[in-house]
Amino acid sequence: MESKTKEKNQTSHSRVTGQSGWKDLVQGFVVKMLEQMGDDLAKRGHVWIKQLKRKSVGWILLASGTVFVLIALSIFINALTQDLFPWVGYSIVGVVALAAGYALTKE
Repeated sequence: MESKTKEKNQTSHSRVTGQSGWKDLVQGFVVKMLEQMGDDLAKRGHVWIKQLKRKSVGWILLASGTVFVLIALSIFINALTQDLFPWVGYSIVGVVALAAGYALTKE
């Protein structure tokens, strides 16, 4: 019985001061804002992971394609200079690849 009386007194006090309404309003606003932020972060995370997968596969294919093109170029140069120096095609392509890699990594 005492607890019912205390609840009644607290409820009537909060109605008079208006604290319960503002508190509920602010809590509702904050809860909705946090839910929307969480949903937005989850969507951004999914989009970022999807783009990362696509870019990773693209870079792998690009790297392997580059290797095959360089090998084909070196075999072609070897075919042109086979009588003189059979190793010159691989040497030229290797030196060009090293120079390009060095130039790209140098700041």
